[in-house]
Amino acid sequence: MKHKNIYIGATFGLILGAATLAPALPFTGGVTNVYATEGTEVEVDTYADFYDAIVNGDAETVRLAADLTEFNSAITISAERTVTIDLDGHTLSIRNGTARGIVNNGDLTILGGGVIQNSDDESEVTVTGLIDNYGTLTIEDTTLREYGFRSGSTIRNNDDNAVLYFNEGSKLHILRTSSANVGIAVAKGEAFVADGTEFIDLSDNYYPIQVKNGNLTIGTVGSENPATIRSKVASIYSYADGQITINNADVESEERQAIKVNTSEGKITINGGRFSAPYGGVYVFSNTEKEEPIVEINGGDFSGQYGSIVSTNSAGDLKAWAFNITGGTFAGTRIRDYLSEGYSAYRQVNYFENGWTGYTVDEAVNEDIPQTIYMKKGTQSSLGLSATAKKYATLVLDREGIVILDEDTITAGRTGIVKVTTVLNDGTDPVETLVYAYENLLSADFVEPEEFDEADVAALRAGLGETDEEVGFLDVHYARVVDGQEIENLTESETPITVLVNLPELPELAEGYRRTFKMFRYLDGEVEEVSDITVNTTDNTLGFETTNFVPFLVTYTDTEIPADEPEPEPVTPVNPDPTDPENNEEPGKPVVPHDDTFDFDEPGELDPLGVIETKPAATSTQALEEDDMTDASVGVPNTSGSENKTSSEIGLLVAMVTGSVVMTTMVLGAKKIYQKK
Repeated sequence: MKHKNIYIGATFGLILGAATLAPALPFTGGVTNVYATEGTEVEVDTYADFYDAIVNGDAETVRLAADLTEFNSAITISAERTVTIDLDGHTLSIRNGTARGIVNNGDLTILGGGVIQNSDDESEVTVTGLIDNYGTLTIEDTTLREYGFRSGSTIRNNDDNAVLYFNEGSKLHILRTSSANVGIAVAKGEAFVADGTEFIDLSDNYYPIQVKNGNLTIGTVGSENPATIRSKVASIYSYADGQITINNADVESEERQAIKVNTSEGKITINGGRFSAPYGGVYVFSNTEKEEPIVEINGGDFSGQYGSIVSTNSAGDLKAWAFNITGGTFAGTRIRDYLSEGYSAYRQVNYFENGWTGYTVDEAVNEDIPQTIYMKKGTQSSLGLSATAKKYATLVLDREGIVILDEDTITAGRTGIVKVTTVLNDGTDPVETLVYAYENLLSADFVEPEEFDEADVAALRAGLGETDEEVGFLDVHYARVVDGQEIENLTESETPITVLVNLPELPELAEGYRRTFKMFRYLDGEVEEVSDITVNTTDNTLGFETTNFVPFLVTYTDTEIPADEPEPEPVTPVNPDPTDPENNEEPGKPVVPHDDTFDFDEPGELDPLGVIETKPAATSTQALEEDDMTDASVGVPNTSGSENKTSSEIGLLVAMVTGSVVMTTMVLGAKKIYQKK
């Protein structure tokens, strides 16, 4: 005998008594004896032979050899009978008054790719349904076609021990809109609906599947071929104390709800599937006050024009306790009313096909996202997001040069200050992380005088001559990383640090005039002029060395060139290394130190800065090839506890090489924090 496709499901306690059976009508008239020995098959091509083989015979399989349309007596299968009806592509039409055509007390399997119907059309319908099941019924690769006549059901489980298997490839269609037929009614017992089945109920008031006091299990979790269930009203209806488990199904209602629950005693568990209807994927109506969950949702997609899920009483009051939700994606923000404790709804833009935003329910994320990360250019660091947070977080960068890998790992491709905004999309406030990606920790900028103390500014201005014009006040910072976690601003260094900075735009120099620059610093209560400054008028830059990081004032004076002054002779570069003809250094020009004090054992790991060391700068070609300094920027935070100020973006030049002063630029495209002196 053919093995049945058995579905494993939990068995629940059942209540209520058995329904009244329609008696089997005796068949009269002369027929050919088609009795067969056990284990054999028999073919029939008339209704008389079919009846005789099922009711009086003992063949395991009765196969149709033709369409049978004269079915006018109910067939009852005894409790001891095990039989398979093989439709073999044919149609079996049942016309049996007001009773269902087949009453199964035994073990009945119907298969063969054919059709069982109660009429060829809706004009001659007299039968209420097709099969009453008190035993074990398996429907496989069979279409049940109903032109419903009275209130009833196509298949009805009518006993506590009744079991129904509706297997893959089977279909159940209710075709008359004015009928009042249910497709499968699980009044008692258990029913299992497999993946790949189809239910369509076009009636105005009834349901493809209805569960009263029995247990229903639908589908397999993760199946790519779920059962499809379609209706005008509710596609699955539960009342009394029925138990429903939906592992996967594609359920829609044209006018009302995908699943309608009118009970406080039953239980519905949904682990996956798609549930869509104008008035909700799931609608629970309950007047009980015991406040125990009726519907548990662990997965699936739920949508509706007026709500994805709804629970009310007769007064229209929302009853959020009716749902226990630990998973699933829901259209509309109303889902927040139903969230279980410890869970959040994470926003998924355009999740549904019609463009609706989805809200996926998952465990609430409590992330300890760092507020500050220090990392050297070219290395990696992590925000430390959990696997759950990575699924739902959106990371937003406020500038280029930083790459996000694996939705968490940061790779710095350039220097500067980058703000990473982590949005968990669950309605909580975004978390901002400042990423200090550095090449070295030297920065300089012309700032407004208000950035310094008034006394410092007054002292610096006091020494200006009548012809001196202010270029601007220069703020210089040098800092180091302490314990790999924070940056400490230094006020002085043991060795000179070379600073090179872009000058602000100045008035055009008049013809026949020369421009000279001076630089002053305010140190230990005294104003001193800084010697050996270098100005490159072509690039409009200023370079100098300093061991102190204090307020500076830069000035310029335009003086007329005497008419008899001779032209200056060109300066021939001096080669300090005769063995290297390309290694030319103009004497008296400062060199840029190479900051090699930040060494990393592992990507993202910072070592404390030890003794500050300097080395001669690489040539401009080396700098471009090795450090990509043409696309670098420097940002130095002030974490010393003093009051912080923010200035505009600057251009910081970090290399001076052969001939006249040739520089490689570091463009600071980030906000910089300054310390008042």
